[in-house]
Amino acid sequence: MGRRIDWLAVMVMSLVLATVAGAEAQGTAAESGYEQLIQRGVAQYQQGHWHEARGLFQQAHQLQPNARTLRGLGMTSYQLGEFVQALGFFEQSLVSPQRPLGADLRAEVTRYLREAERLVARLQLQIEPEHATVTIDGAATPPNGDGVILLEAGPHELAVRASGHVPLSRRLVAKQGQELYLQLVLRAQETVATAAGAVLPPPPSAAEEMELGTGREREPQHDESLAPFVVVGVASAVVVTGGVLLGVALAEKAEIEGAPRGSRTWSETESAFERVPVFSAVGAVMLGVGGLGVAAGLAWHWWPEAETRGAGVEVGLEVGGARMQGRF
Repeated sequence: MGRRIDWLAVMVMSLVLATVAGAEAQGTAAESGYEQLIQRGVAQYQQGHWHEARGLFQQAHQLQPNARTLRGLGMTSYQLGEFVQALGFFEQSLVSPQRPLGADLRAEVTRYLREAERLVARLQLQIEPEHATVTIDGAATPPNGDGVILLEAGPHELAVRASGHVPLSRRLVAKQGQELYLQLVLRAQETVATAAGAVLPPPPSAAEEMELGTGREREPQHDESLAPFVVVGVASAVVVTGGVLLGVALAEKAEIEGAPRGSRTWSETESAFERVPVFSAVGAVMLGVGGLGVAAGLAWHWWPEAETRGAGVEVGLEVGGARMQGRF
């Protein structure tokens, strides 16, 4: 009986030792595989093969997640220009308790982290309703603890959706170091179900009906702007000036014709003869143009709706007179 117990004890001990040895062997193999991945990743990084290095660091991180693998992922992401991802890896590497970074490595990671913060844009959103979901470039992007979404520099497509609301999209162009603030309000979907089950848009409101038109014509209104009065005032001044010039010309002519022979010198008579036709022509033209201007200003004020019927007035000067055409 004693011999059987001894044999059973020996067999149990052998199984335990074999299990421990197998576990140690597996651990040694895993450690060896991890170290090989790290060494290969460092070699690829030193050669500037950022994608390959990041893939190797990712495999090592899956075997043994720790601060050093997170640092490697952050460094390769930084070199690839993916600064938002690099920030996340750097922040995790500084707080990871597994294989924590030494003082020199912490200082290096902190320096790269500050530089990456300078190279990203920050977007702060205020959205109604609050339960709306935000996607950027097709990926769900919740804000961080400060309510901020970090963006790489460049164009982005932002979409906001919420049940029972009309989705909204915006195109953003972010710049390095830029801080953006957007306030977006989604409009509630208001639909009317028909008897057949089809969904139709809601009927227009009273304001929308007025905008679209109800078949009623507007009552004619007078133009309340000052422009017609300005036209009338300027035209009246032209009429007065033309009348003065015409009056001076007539007075000169009468004085020349009624003066006794030899009472005026030849130079005075010559200059008077030259002024009379000029003053007469200019005065007549100004009277005509001014009169037309007064008429056009009054028509503008009293019949503004003529513009909607294609009416118009055109005033122009011609040799020897003035011209006005159009309809009221």
